Amino acid sequence: MHIGQGTVIGAGVVVYPNVKIGKNCIIEANTVLGNAGFGVVKNRSGNWMIPHVGGVIIGNNVRVGALTTIDRATIGSTIIGNFCKIDDKVHIAHNSVIGERNIICAGANVGGSVTIGDDCWLGLGCNIMQKVYVGDRTTIGIGANVFHDTYRQANMIGYPAKKMPGSQ
Repeated sequence: MHIGQGTVIGAGVVVYPNVKIGKNCIIEANTVLGNAGFGVVKNRSGNWMIPHVGGVIIGNNVRVGALTTIDRATIGSTIIGNFCKIDDKVHIAHNSVIGERNIICAGANVGGSVTIGDDCWLGLGCNIMQKVYVGDRTTIGIGANVFHDTYRQANMIGYPAKKMPGSQ
């Protein structure tokens, strides 16, 4: 575990091994960083949990809101880029890569192995399906459910999420 200079850790925060937190971050109360992800494979003898032995890397100047969970990767790292602002009660699953300067609003759920570009806005309570790519400068609307890749500067709304009329 590594915690960078100037980082503030709130009450009740749990930081597992293999977590690296950059400089000047704020980790709000009761957040959990680096817990095992929920990877399950169904086989003939039942369900089998996939081991998660990776880590979490949080860049510099990141704010992580209260009651947020960021799961460690299966192998490698779940990554949160510099200058991201993550609101309360957000879940970021294993192996996700969040670019820089993103805003992730309360209640958002980011599935496993999701890649989010830079300068994106994820609206309140949105859900992003596992293994989806979200391009730079994309906006995901409040409550939207994203099941497919999006491209640069998309404005996605609805269930299932579709490009907002007039967006690129």
